[in-house]
Amino acid sequence: VWFAKGQCPATSWRQVVFFCFALMLLQVDTTNPFVGEAAEEELTLMGEHAAEASSAFHPPRATRSRRWPCRKMMVVSCLMVGLVIASLEIAVTPRNGSTARTRSPSAMSWIQAMTIHLIKCTSCQPARDACNVPKGQSAIIVGEKHCQQVEVRGTLTVSSHSKLHTPLLRVHEGGVLHVGTERHAAVDVELDLMNEGHLISDGKVFVYGEAKTSWTTLSEECDHCKTISVKACDGWRIGDQIVVVGTGDGQNNQVQANEAYKTDERKIESLSSHGGTCRITLDHPAGQKHRSELYKGKVPINSEVLNMDRSVSITGTGGIRTRQQHSGVMKMHYASLSKCGALELGEYCLHFHHMGNCPGCSFKGNVVTKSVNKAITVHGTSQALVEGNVLYDHKGAFLYVEDGNEVGNVIAHNALVCSRKAPHCSLHNGIAEHKASDLLEQAGMYVVSASNDFIGNHISGMENAFFQDFQQSSKVWGNHHAAGRICPQANPWGKVSDNYFHNNQGFGFYAPHSSYPTRVKRDSNGHVSDWNSCHGFDPHTGEDNSQGYQVTNHVELFHNFGAGGYDGGETSFKNAVFAFALAGNYYKTFRRGKRSGPFCEDCHIVDTLHPIAPGGSCMWEYKNTVFDNILYGLHVNHHCGNDGEWTGGLCASHVWFSGSSEWRGDFKLLNDGFPKAHDYTDTVVHLSGSTFFSTHGSHPVFRTSDCTRHEYHGNHKKGHFTECRTDKIRIVRIYSADRGDITVTNKDEGYSLTIPYTPWRKHQHWGRPNAYDLGTEYQNGGMGYTFLVKAGQSYEIHVQPTHALSDLFTLEYSDLQMPVDSIQLEVKGDPLLAGSCTVQNKHDRDWITPYGPYLPASGAWWQCRRWQVQYTVVQHRAAQYGHVAAHR
Repeated sequence: VWFAKGQCPATSWRQVVFFCFALMLLQVDTTNPFVGEAAEEELTLMGEHAAEASSAFHPPRATRSRRWPCRKMMVVSCLMVGLVIASLEIAVTPRNGSTARTRSPSAMSWIQAMTIHLIKCTSCQPARDACNVPKGQSAIIVGEKHCQQVEVRGTLTVSSHSKLHTPLLRVHEGGVLHVGTERHAAVDVELDLMNEGHLISDGKVFVYGEAKTSWTTLSEECDHCKTISVKACDGWRIGDQIVVVGTGDGQNNQVQANEAYKTDERKIESLSSHGGTCRITLDHPAGQKHRSELYKGKVPINSEVLNMDRSVSITGTGGIRTRQQHSGVMKMHYASLSKCGALELGEYCLHFHHMGNCPGCSFKGNVVTKSVNKAITVHGTSQALVEGNVLYDHKGAFLYVEDGNEVGNVIAHNALVCSRKAPHCSLHNGIAEHKASDLLEQAGMYVVSASNDFIGNHISGMENAFFQDFQQSSKVWGNHHAAGRICPQANPWGKVSDNYFHNNQGFGFYAPHSSYPTRVKRDSNGHVSDWNSCHGFDPHTGEDNSQGYQVTNHVELFHNFGAGGYDGGETSFKNAVFAFALAGNYYKTFRRGKRSGPFCEDCHIVDTLHPIAPGGSCMWEYKNTVFDNILYGLHVNHHCGNDGEWTGGLCASHVWFSGSSEWRGDFKLLNDGFPKAHDYTDTVVHLSGSTFFSTHGSHPVFRTSDCTRHEYHGNHKKGHFTECRTDKIRIVRIYSADRGDITVTNKDEGYSLTIPYTPWRKHQHWGRPNAYDLGTEYQNGGMGYTFLVKAGQSYEIHVQPTHALSDLFTLEYSDLQMPVDSIQLEVKGDPLLAGSCTVQNKHDRDWITPYGPYLPASGAWWQCRRWQVQYTVVQHRAAQYGHVAAHR
């Protein structure tokens, strides 16, 4: 070819000499100095070429593996490949304006890389049997192979157009399994693990099917159509099975949409691509209306389309599982797994098991379907990648982050889809230890460790889309190897953005359920390095140790509860959309620490019945947020006034509509607490310059004759609110033992009001959301006194001494995130507390939770008067150390 083209340049001759020298090296018995994953993958590529040469003489699906002596195999394959590359280099190299030709860097790099791997192979030996590959030996499976079991301590390659049947494929430490390479994917490969078979590895596993668009969304609406338009379809082929995910057959009502939720399973009859949009003809029309629209210009409604075909399949007759454990690495890319998972602990479809830090580990572009237990599990593994996978029609938790010491994993752009509405994907006969994740609160993602990135995932058809919890508290102090080494209830969050949840029966983003994130310090294994960092407050100073986090660009559609939680805090949504829900937001008790932003900023809450704001004691802020078509208005004080259970606390939160927040349509309020909260609550709502509070339950210590009474929702007092045209009304909360009635006097207006003790009674030992902080008798669950004042005015409180917890008088004025202001306050009656001070809303909140303080040396009044207390910081710190030590 060179001579036919003309002149043969010296540079090309040097390449020929270099290549021939490499072939000579094959005769030298030398030790391979080249190691590494990349080198092994390149060697596999050359092995594939040899296998393809072998298949020319042996038909596909031959009943034996082809084994050539390594040197002979490499000489033949590399002679063929090298000559082709060298010839193509000369043939396609452009001229430089003369008869000389420029060298092709890519071709040169190929030849040099090949030489390196030829040197590497001078020490390799062929294995006698591909079913048992000893250390230092290699085997290639071509065609069909049956093994009672496969033991890999050397290198095993399964070439394209091959099928391996075995109930056990075991890759030992130091062993390597190759199925394709990243640049040369495997085609038409099946690993048949038969009945309840395993692929278990302590070594290295590289499985590369053909890359393709794993899933996408519609670009146009399809109303029972036969041809759909999707946003991407790279690698899709005629005959591929696809799934078009429903959003409720065009319904906007949550109940009706979820009742109609289902998927359409179809095959591709034809396809074409024009201008970035793919047109796909289905084998028969869709069975429902699939939406692709931006409702009201703000709510994206987009049906997903999943591609279920892969060029590598791992299957069996049932109960198969794969696991990478303890060491090595696994890259499982663009494979399909079906009939996988077993009803046993640890037996999952795709499983990273106690891998520690494994940045090279990845599950990417896979399909898992017709499976049970867990589709993907990340267990005791950090820094791994789980991206672009399709998990479809699984029973149990779809994706599980298991122990709590998993840190820095990226879980991104996965589609988790149940084929029918909940509870279709619940697992009724699963593992007893996992009953919460698989049945009681079945979830698309069930996450024990929040310290990972959750980005761009789509989840539909579950009981709950995303649930952070601890298997009914069994993992609060860690589990397995992490037991006593972690504090997952306090784990700070990673990045949470661009997730899209729809048609889930209960919650969407279900967090915090029972957790307060703090600034936890950990080692490289995810284990706690400083237990003080797990506490809600610094044990020496009492400073707030909370760690806020933000959920950005988030969408939830057609949910009952929506985003919510029971006990916890620090969540902040930005640019989120909640639409077509019963509640949309559902919280019981919420704490907003000093590092947390507004609950919802730049959000849109659309076509929802009644968002539910929490009880407790916090500043619940909607900033630049639009409420559009909210049928029954905003519900406040959820779960307040309950005897026994702590959720709801003092029922005294500021709900603040700040910035450009807007309520479109009739504004309504409802007191959503228990009956005792209808008669005792000082929650206030600030909207458009007005402040709203309960007409029958609040305690305003100012005159309200110029305020307006509203009777929302008929004659029931839970819908009766008073509106005052001022934004200066603030809450005073006092955690205290029962001192009888107290009297508060407004000195500026000459007005007094008697305030009774909170009417509910809390159990002393209710479970707290942060188990790492030792409970004390001062944390009483939310009992004491609350009343309303106006910023800038002067007040006098008359209190009686008490013999029970006489040193407990923890007073909070307003909230840290409210506008800066103050009141003048004087306390009389109890000599221990008597005095006067100016109290600003920026006073510190050391030791104070929504359920009361851990210590009596807390609150604005103690900071002013500093009386002698019976339980000190030093005593509490010593008790904390003992509490933690008992669980380690």
